[in-house]
Formats: sequence, C-alpha cells, structure tokens
Amino acid sequence: MVEELGRVWLVGALLRTGDALQRHHYFNRAPELELLRHLRNGVARRNVFKIDNLIRMGNGDPLRP
Repeated sequence: MVEELGRVWLVGALLRTGDALQRHHYFNRAPELELLRHLRNGVARRNVFKIDNLIRMGNGDPLRP
C-alpha cells in the first residue's frame, strides 16, 4: 500500500480533470482530450481498458502494436 501512495494524487487529478471537462462538454475529439478521457475512464474502472475495435476511427487504418 505504501508504494501506491505516490500515485494517489495523480489518479485524483486525472479523475477531477476528466470529470470537470465532461461537465463542461469540453471533449471535442481533439486527440489530447480523447486521450485524457480514455485515461480517466480506465482509472475510474480500476485500470481496466477494453478495446472493442482495432480500427482507428475516421481513417480505417488498423492500430499497430
């Protein structure tokens, strides 16, 4: 548990920032904001990320590992 205390502030900041942006409808598909939204959602869901589709939105290019 002691090892995880260093990350508590970062997780809290990510959640608060993501929630504030969502309340103000600020997610406008800008890549940086989309990344923030995905990171916030992952942290809120116990660091679980679900990838349903490996095709990038808009251009059809497959994501590369």
